[in-house]
Amino acid sequence: MKFGEWSDYCLPLVKSRMKANTYHNNYEIPLYLHLQPYFGEWEPLEIKTSMVQQFVDIKGERYAKETIKKMTGCMSLLMDFAIDEGLADRNPVTRRIYIQSAVPPQVKRVWTQEQYDKAWAFARYRLDAAHILTLMETGITRSELLGITQDDFDPAEKKLILRNGLVEMPLDGKWVLEHNGLKNEHRAREIPISDELVSVILFQSQRVFLRGGKIVRPYTRLTQMYQFFLRTSCGTHGQHFGVFIKSII
Repeated sequence: MKFGEWSDYCLPLVKSRMKANTYHNNYEIPLYLHLQPYFGEWEPLEIKTSMVQQFVDIKGERYAKETIKKMTGCMSLLMDFAIDEGLADRNPVTRRIYIQSAVPPQVKRVWTQEQYDKAWAFARYRLDAAHILTLMETGITRSELLGITQDDFDPAEKKLILRNGLVEMPLDGKWVLEHNGLKNEHRAREIPISDELVSVILFQSQRVFLRGGKIVRPYTRLTQMYQFFLRTSCGTHGQHFGVFIKSII
């Protein structure tokens, strides 16, 4: 049995072990876009460590280290299963695999307080202020923001309760929304918020609680919203505010 056939059979067996978006991003994409086109016609027993190293070197010309690690992680899992089924005698993904990338790592930077205050003031009276200010003040992720419902907002106690997330998944050629909790149990939390943010959310509650609404591609909508905000804020203040958005989108 060739690697392509084996991986088609084997990969769905691990789907029940993880959340749908993790399965899609860490296993389906690496397998079908990268591993199968390269190793698909080889039998698992024929795949050697040197071949995996060559694969990694080629991918390193275009992809970041973290992306390549997803590919090798998926490959290692599939080869472990192949060993269990007698299709291979060893796992070619070893510690000797050296991952290097021509893609420079993203340098994280932070705003100064002055930059933050200017961005806040600029966003305060926008129609999309609730989304932008919630992310600025709390630092939650995009999926966590999209998972917030009216029940998760407690204006009396001035807090947001994070207990769900909303992600987009491709299914049968279409994008669907997946509500399946947070990434792990440690992400559930309560976040105190300021009086000003409470008032903004109360005023724009019909805009901030997107989950369950008739929103087409909410991830795309949020991305477009922030891109427009950044372009206009940069033009107004002469500051580079894109640093903040890179951490959440």
